[in-house]
Amino acid sequence: MDSVGVFENNLDYIGILLVISRSGETRQVLEKVKTAKENNILTISFTNDSDNSINEITDINFKIEDSNKLDDRNMMPNTFFPNLLMLIEVLVYEYHQVLLEDSKKI
Repeated sequence: MDSVGVFENNLDYIGILLVISRSGETRQVLEKVKTAKENNILTISFTNDSDNSINEITDINFKIEDSNKLDDRNMMPNTFFPNLLMLIEVLVYEYHQVLLEDSKKI
């Protein structure tokens, strides 16, 4: 909530908005995604693997398996956050591989 002012005051300097929402329905996150889309900012989301509002409007959506989709209060153990971390590790690794390949071409 505190970042709304920072976000809206810097829209001209933002190239990509990355968001994480387990449910894909978090109101504050959804509002920021809508604002980013209105300002032609590329949006990338990490949400659970069910249909949700955030993954419908982002440019790129990574759907993460969630073992307890119905646990909206995060009371039970779930696999969403560990799977999210593993996906981020894979993305960083793959990006690093691309950089290595590009550096060999120079």
